[in-house]
Amino acid sequence: MNKPLLVTASRIVDNRGYFQKILDPIRLGETGIDEFRASEMFTTVTRQNGIRGMHVQISPVASRKLIWVTQGKILDVIVDVKSREVFTFDLNEYAEDLLYVPPNFAHGFQVLSNSATVNYLTDVAYYRESDVGFNPLTFDFKWPRPVSIMSNRDQSLPSFRDFCDFK
Repeated sequence: MNKPLLVTASRIVDNRGYFQKILDPIRLGETGIDEFRASEMFTTVTRQNGIRGMHVQISPVASRKLIWVTQGKILDVIVDVKSREVFTFDLNEYAEDLLYVPPNFAHGFQVLSNSATVNYLTDVAYYRESDVGFNPLTFDFKWPRPVSIMSNRDQSLPSFRDFCDFK
């Protein structure tokens, strides 16, 4: 699968809450995603209006991701670094959706609730030499809220234009 897409995870709801199966090879296969074998899992907690991104792990160790929110609400933004096409997805704790991010797609998000907990499964281990990205304020996209929080690393990433020229 060469485009980001939402995958509905199986969820059983009862009077206690819900039980959700996150990694389901059969369901992923039904959506056209080749076999996804989880290698690492990460969790971030970010405050309102904060942005994380735009990050991508490229060759020789390009990664695919499955992303879901367990608390709060975010606008997730994916950029195809080859075509420069931008995809956006609303993710929140109530949705059954997982977001699949293919290799060579930059990923970032902005928190729309008071805070958000975002989880990632990746299919390869983190490899520092392949970890690149661009400043999330430098591409043709208007974030829905004023940006109040961004890491020093994300601020110091190259502009989108410089990143694309480098690629």
